[in-house]
Amino acid sequence: MLKKLFTKSYIGIIVGVFELIIALFWMFFSRIEISYSVRMIIMAVSLLAGKGVLDAYSYVQSRGRRCLIGSCLVALYSSFSTVGYKGVLYPVGTGISIFRIALLIIVAIWYIPVIWTFCRWIETFSNKIKSDGNSLLQNKWKFVLCCASLILIPCLVALYVYNPGICSYDTAICLGKYAHNIRGMINWQSPFYVMLLKMAITVWDSVLFISLLQILFWVLVWCDFFLFLREIRVDTRVILFLSGFIGISSANLLYVISIWKDIPYTICLIWITTTIAKIVFCKDSNKIWIYIRMCLALIFICELRKNGVVPFVLCIIVWLIYEAKNIKTWVTIAVSLGVIVLIEGPLLSALDITTPPEYAGGKYIGLSQELFAVYYNDGDMSDDTLEIVEELAGGNLEEFGYNPHWAYASYSCSAPTGKFISCYIDTFFRNPKIMIQQMLVQHDCIWDIFVGSEADMNLVNYLCEMIIVIKAFSDETIVCQENTNPTK
Repeated sequence: MLKKLFTKSYIGIIVGVFELIIALFWMFFSRIEISYSVRMIIMAVSLLAGKGVLDAYSYVQSRGRRCLIGSCLVALYSSFSTVGYKGVLYPVGTGISIFRIALLIIVAIWYIPVIWTFCRWIETFSNKIKSDGNSLLQNKWKFVLCCASLILIPCLVALYVYNPGICSYDTAICLGKYAHNIRGMINWQSPFYVMLLKMAITVWDSVLFISLLQILFWVLVWCDFFLFLREIRVDTRVILFLSGFIGISSANLLYVISIWKDIPYTICLIWITTTIAKIVFCKDSNKIWIYIRMCLALIFICELRKNGVVPFVLCIIVWLIYEAKNIKTWVTIAVSLGVIVLIEGPLLSALDITTPPEYAGGKYIGLSQELFAVYYNDGDMSDDTLEIVEELAGGNLEEFGYNPHWAYASYSCSAPTGKFISCYIDTFFRNPKIMIQQMLVQHDCIWDIFVGSEADMNLVNYLCEMIIVIKAFSDETIVCQENTNPTK
């Protein structure tokens, strides 16, 4: 009888029931609002993971200790992505209790058999793909075409649905007004991005054309990344799976057809990451084209967003760690810095682009949310920091609408950059827990599987309201042609 209980099928049933109990436990105690259909899927996944757990464990074990440890780390991150928000972090300012830590560990235990089973399924499925000397897996350009198609086709379908694209509020102003007449623009959004918009509409004055250019950039950057993975001998089947997964991601599809400076900025971050990786790991890292790419990526990252100087500096530091002795590295950095100085100095002056005093504090809005979190959760801060926080709140902290999910503050903060950074660092060391909680909560849409409390995940299309928006800022009513297709 005992022998029968330890057969593969019985152990699978026992583990499946155990997984089901854990799933019911964390769904009930995590305070997450989960629809009935998702609950059914979670329970079905629990039973399926239990059924093949022995084979899945044998597969992971055969891949070595690193695979075993890696799967456990992925399970821990998956647990945090599932229950970390409501189960651990929220509300901001609350303590980390033993129950919250236990909940995190329990969900990680639930994830381990699920991840093992998923990895084994991927391996089983990929082994069915046969290849020969002339197959897709061996031919470089057929491989690129396949990866590009897996990303491009879903993007074009999304663009067809949301034709001619989605436009943010800021871009409605930049595209509708400043891209047509950039001279005298107020420097509250990236002038460099407006210049790029102006170049695009000079060719074809259409939101659709900008969406197509953005999609093309997106596809090319990912294909470049996939070629890098192929060059360092990552299994081609894994790369094809990854490209398909990226292609069908609903968030990617919505954002890649959104006319918004943050989209090309993010794509440039992927681009420069791939370029640095190629310099470090690939044989052709000394070719001139790699340095031209690096120069362009550095310029774009620094100029597309006002806070782009931070990743600009970090990328240069990482690059110098590996390539400090290479003269081409220093020439590339010098050229990129020179171009940036020319853009920020003579070019903006020639176009009469200035930053009025009432807009000088715009660069602090992102970091200001951590300071607000400390203030509204009774944290400790210096008098200088309190003065900055009051100015960021428009002089009225009692009526200021602080929301941990939304970066909002007054543009008119007059604090010098050095003083703000000093106060921010001082406040962080006084209140590390609150500020880390605020950082994670504010960016929960990146890592959190479920929508956070009091958070709205949406992207409003302002194309239909573009004329109204422009009239609010100017008597001019110049807009792009497609402004009659609402996205609700």
